[in-house]
Amino acid sequence: MTGTEPATDSAQTDVPAAPTDGASLTDVAQHTADYARAWGSLLISEATLAKANLVRLLILALIVPALALGILLSIDALLAALLHRWLQDWSLAVCGVLSLNIIALLATLMLLRSWWRSLSLPRSRAALSRFIKALQ
Repeated sequence: MTGTEPATDSAQTDVPAAPTDGASLTDVAQHTADYARAWGSLLISEATLAKANLVRLLILALIVPALALGILLSIDALLAALLHRWLQDWSLAVCGVLSLNIIALLATLMLLRSWWRSLSLPRSRAALSRFIKALQ
């Protein structure tokens, strides 16, 4: 070998030549169509599953408040029965349970109000206001 001759060593790796015919483009088109079909099938199956789960979520969203109301009424009835046994008067027992419910409702509303204030990010807004005033 003189160095100017092309190497024809058998250990040389074969590099595939660029396709010149339309067969490989047909393969690419076929694979692309298969890919699109698979995506479409996946999308349809996921949408079907999502629809089924949405129906289940809606049903449970209606059942949970009913269960919570039933639990609350049961607790109220138990408290009224206990208060009646202690006070020997149904009207006082019912008024006592009603008073406890009103106190619980007011406490819940106060908690919700304080949590709502934190959602408005008061410290961040105040810091941003100070920053903007400092820039002016």
